Amino acid sequence: MDAGDVKVWNDGNYLYVTYDTDEDWCLTETHLHVATPGEEIPTTSKGNPIPGQFEYSMEHDCVDSYTYKVDLSEEGANIGDDLEIATHAVVIKTEVITEAPYYASTVIDYNQGLKKDGTAVLAARSVPEQGLVYETGQEESNFFSLGLGGNITVEFACPIRNGEGNDLKIIEDTWGTYPVEKVAVYASPDGGAWTYLGEADNTQRDPDFNIHTIAEFDLGDLEEARYIKIVDTTDPGLHNNAADGYDLNAVQSLQDCVEVTEETAWGAGTRFVDKGNWGMYFPYTVQSGGTAGDGEIPLDGAGEGDNYNVDRDGEEITYDVVRDTPGCTIKFEGATNSTGGEDNLGEDGAVETDTFKIRTDKDVSSVNVTTKAGTGEVTTTLPVGGSATDANGFTIDFVSKTDNGDGTYTYAFTVTSDNNSGTAALSNIKFDFCITPP
Repeated sequence: MDAGDVKVWNDGNYLYVTYDTDEDWCLTETHLHVATPGEEIPTTSKGNPIPGQFEYSMEHDCVDSYTYKVDLSEEGANIGDDLEIATHAVVIKTEVITEAPYYASTVIDYNQGLKKDGTAVLAARSVPEQGLVYETGQEESNFFSLGLGGNITVEFACPIRNGEGNDLKIIEDTWGTYPVEKVAVYASPDGGAWTYLGEADNTQRDPDFNIHTIAEFDLGDLEEARYIKIVDTTDPGLHNNAADGYDLNAVQSLQDCVEVTEETAWGAGTRFVDKGNWGMYFPYTVQSGGTAGDGEIPLDGAGEGDNYNVDRDGEEITYDVVRDTPGCTIKFEGATNSTGGEDNLGEDGAVETDTFKIRTDKDVSSVNVTTKAGTGEVTTTLPVGGSATDANGFTIDFVSKTDNGDGTYTYAFTVTSDNNSGTAALSNIKFDFCITPP
């Protein structure tokens, strides 16, 4: 089973390990161990790996990609060291079996109450299966009257998932002006323990079919619900003697019916043992990448906190790094000049150039570059090799795109100020790698 790829690279300070899933899969757990020379990856006495004892681990809410940033100095790793890396993940694939909405399939139990006058509910309104599937016609055969104090329990062949927004809809028939009818709604994954979801009544009209009323519910703390119980709680005192309680038309799932497949995955390499556990590890040699300052900076980092140095005509400039959309954008701001000259590019009205090199596994043909000068932001879309002078007066060159041969690419840009002392200096510059190429 191939669920995605693992990409590894390093600069002078950090090792980066990225887990990328294929389109149908997502990550729910990742475990990583980086063994330096003389160190062993945690295993049992029989040699099987123990992901729970790996040095790095993270639980995820079904994400497509995740990057670990490992401090090489803390690991005691140096340029040229041969590392052994084990990457383990729990991945899931969600396949839609039936799109929402879909309906309850079976009546498990029911206990029909009586009319207010103590007589039985009319036969046409007394078929419990009429409360399963939505029907729009104004017919008594399209709903099931619970009777005052009555109840019904229905089952979904495919359980209702707890998803985004409301999960369950109850549909009722009230054809004209009528006093309030109410039910209490419960849900259960197994038909044993029941969770109260709330109350439905006949006051909210269906916007498409006015003869119906609707009520929606969230499953709350339940991950899913196979069984729904509906109990009539109508106040008889509001009604005449012919009242027969809540008229249930349908019980509907608002979430897709899905099949979830869970698997464990390892980065391909050498098996720990020949038989049984198929866990693997692979080698990696620490490369002579530049330090974060005189070379490349990764797009996929740990958010904020990095610095990046550039040479500006013999002056060393340090930028603060912000990754407000990790894996997509990187912003350089708060420039400081360690040699005592101007901080922000273009501050003294001279023509000067800063160079930025960004490393990522994104394979793109164009990038959005946004400069901010004073209070104005200007975005320019540049293809590889492209050049443009933006409205803030900065000339931006997309110098090159280099395939590093390890699944990553290095993108180089230069930003040059004009010689107009009347234009504002560069406050920050942002590169966005997640645009749709033109």
